[in-house]
This record gives sequence, structure tokens and C-alpha cells, in this order.
Amino acid sequence: MKVVIVGSGAAGVGFAEELKRQAPDTTVALVTRDTLGFYSRPSLSHSFSQDDSVRRIVIKTFAALAGAGIEMHAGAEALAIARPAQQLEVKNADGQLEQLAYDHLVLATGSEALVPPAWSTGREHFFVLNRLEDMQAMRALRERVATAGLPALHWAIVGGGLIGLELASDLRKAGDAVSVYHAGDRLMERTLDAETSERLLAHLRGQGIEVMLEQRVEGFASATEGAVTVSAAGGARTFGAAVVAIGFRPRTELAAAAGLAVRRGIVCDRRFATEDPAIRTVGDAAEVDGVLYPFVVPIVSQAKHLAQLLAGKNNADWTAPTFPVRIKVHGFR
Repeated sequence: MKVVIVGSGAAGVGFAEELKRQAPDTTVALVTRDTLGFYSRPSLSHSFSQDDSVRRIVIKTFAALAGAGIEMHAGAEALAIARPAQQLEVKNADGQLEQLAYDHLVLATGSEALVPPAWSTGREHFFVLNRLEDMQAMRALRERVATAGLPALHWAIVGGGLIGLELASDLRKAGDAVSVYHAGDRLMERTLDAETSERLLAHLRGQGIEVMLEQRVEGFASATEGAVTVSAAGGARTFGAAVVAIGFRPRTELAAAAGLAVRRGIVCDRRFATEDPAIRTVGDAAEVDGVLYPFVVPIVSQAKHLAQLLAGKNNADWTAPTFPVRIKVHGFR
């Protein structure tokens, strides 16, 4: 049996490693655009108040995964799925096209930062924080400012959700000024009850973070000396840099182009099967019975369950585990 996986996040790598444990004779190939290794995406928002962040965040190198018997295709792009032939077309790191045959294809394509179309004209004026390269670009800007002897940056963080607030807290701990724009009337309104949300607001303000509620951002524009102007309901203000952290969008393009059903994510059942019996999906991109599960605990659970299914060690439907949402804001309990 040959299993080809697209994606090297917690879903793709977790599934690959578990399948090799459950069925050692299975040929497992993993295709990823990344080149730096398997890293912890949740740790990206805590990468500014500590040194040596890249080495700390990378959990396992691709060389280590290859040493564990996983056929790695790093720096590669999955271009198209030929469903009748059961082949995945890949452009490898050298720019050459390859056809990878599979018995089972697992789409663990993950997600990308959500950027509203209305902000696309100002896309070059703000960061997102979804990949290791995003974090490195932000750190590089901070290092340039420090090397030039300039005052610490004042960041505009757009989004009062989990990632935006963790990032705001970490940048503030690192010594930068931070202002948070949030369109809602309270922070993390989809996750926290009103009392906890209010406590979190008071804690952030106590750290010296400016939090502006009911402030819908309208757009971004360049200002002098590389600064950015943020326009919102309360008026326009200029900052040293801006980050948009308003959510995520599952990467469904590869599945959609192959004719698979896509809604918010790639549609699948509780055995992660799409309408094509040879194609499964797990992780951020998987819409399991109409629900997305963009958190580490259920993603790891999905990866292990699918490995057991394909190894013939389990035949049950997956049930989402219960888990608390951890808010990694410095000092908040």
C-alpha cells in the first residue's frame, strides 16, 4: 500500500508517523512546500520575547522524518490530482514535474490566514502570522529597527481572537508598543464567556496594550519611512507595522480542482473519507460532518484515528475529543 500525504503540519506529519508505527511496511510519501521542517504553528505567536525561536519551534527536521522511513518531498508543490489514475502531480524542489501514484491520498493541506478581499489592495502593508516564514519576516523587521537604533515598533494588531491576542501579549513583553483593533464588542466572543472576556480585556490593558473594541478596520496604506496607516471607524492612525489576525481559511483549492466537494473545508465523513474512496482529509482543511476543528487536540486525534483506520486497526467513526481552549497570554489565568 502506498499512501501520499499533502501537507507537513500537525495533521500530515502526525498521520505519517502514526501510520508508519501502525503499518511499518506501508510506503508513506509526504509532499510539502516547506523546507525548514515540521514546526509548531501555535508557537509562532510566542516567538518575539524569546531568542533562538526557529530552533525552538522546529519540532523535527525533514531529514529526521526521512530517517524514520517517510519519503519526503520538501520544497514541492502539489499541482493536481488525477483521480481516475490515482496520481498526484507534483512540482519538485528542482522545478521538475513528477507523478506520484497512490493507493490512498490524504489531504492535510491546512489553512492560510484570512484576508478580506477589500484589504487586498493594501496587502503589502501588513503581515499575517500563519507560517514560519511570516514569523521570520516580522523578527527581521524588529532586528532592523534595533540595529538602526530606532525606538521600538508600535504594532497594530487587527483581530481580538486567540492568535491576535497571544501575539499582542508577546510583542508587548518583548518591549514593543501594541494597539489591538477588534470589530466585536468583546474579545474572543466565539470562545469565551462574557466574564472571562472582560477579565482578559482588563489583563491586556494592565500590560499596557491598547485594546479598541467595536473598531472595524477599513483598509491600510503606506506612510513615510515604511510605516503603515490603518483606517478604521475611529479614524486613521499610523503605526510602525501591522498584523492581520482575524481568522483562517482552509486550503481547499487542490480538492476543488479535482472535483471533490468543498464548503468551508474539504467535505468528509467521520472516517475522513471524501466522495472519492481513495482520498481522505484531516486537519484544518477537513470539514467533518459540517464542522471544522482548527485546534491541536482534535487534529492530533484525527491523524491517529485515520492511521488506525488505514492500518486496519480500527473501524469506528471518529468522535471529536473534548478539550479546553488554552489562552497563552502572558500572566493570564
